[in-house]
Amino acid sequence: MKSLLLTCFAFLAFSYTAFAQPQGRGERLEALRTAYITQEVNLTSAEAEKFWPIHNEMSEELKETREERHQLLRRYRSSSSIENADSDDLKEMMERFFELEAEELAIRKKYHTRFLEVLSAQKVALIYRAEEEFKRELLRRVGREGGREGGRSEGRRE
Repeated sequence: MKSLLLTCFAFLAFSYTAFAQPQGRGERLEALRTAYITQEVNLTSAEAEKFWPIHNEMSEELKETREERHQLLRRYRSSSSIENADSDDLKEMMERFFELEAEELAIRKKYHTRFLEVLSAQKVALIYRAEEEFKRELLRRVGREGGREGGRSEGRRE
């Protein structure tokens, strides 16, 4: 199982120039993630056929909410943006940020129920763990390639 992870990330490292292109980067990364999770969880073909379309629906539904949340974060990334902002604007921004997080959670809970309709609880839990492992390894490798060992600083969340 771990050899697939190494293979996926070797492919990612060797394909770095291809990933520099805006188009196709997300698709390739998604294919690597799908292959990794499928392998780690040991999904059968029948399970994968049922699970991945539902997961892809969830991803599409989350996309708009996450994009808006990231725009809010980018808007107030620097401390000077916060220090110079109107207090009411900041309150509205923070409230909207929490609303978006709640929307994301509601979407994830809805799809969690759908996942349990097609997979065992054990396999769903393994999928969640494999997703986190994939993200952690990706961030570690991107941080190392970017010259910043370890990627993002601890505690910082986007």
